[in-house]
Amino acid sequence: MTTDNRGPVLFVLIDGLADWSIEMDKYLPGAGVATPLAAARTPAMDAIAAGGLSGLMDPVEPGLACGSDTAH
Repeated sequence: MTTDNRGPVLFVLIDGLADWSIEMDKYLPGAGVATPLAAARTPAMDAIAAGGLSGLMDPVEPGLACGSDTAH
């Protein structure tokens, strides 16, 4: 039997986070045209990302964009 000492794992998946660029000024004055993620203030998410590992995955094959139903 093997002992795993790597600690806990937290997997965060926020579907649709990048979304389409829209006029954000009506929601956040001064934001201009941006995606909701680009306009958001995300100190907690920034701290989690800075202290962990992040990356990209190719659920089907490299370079093939797929929908949420396939990717997750």
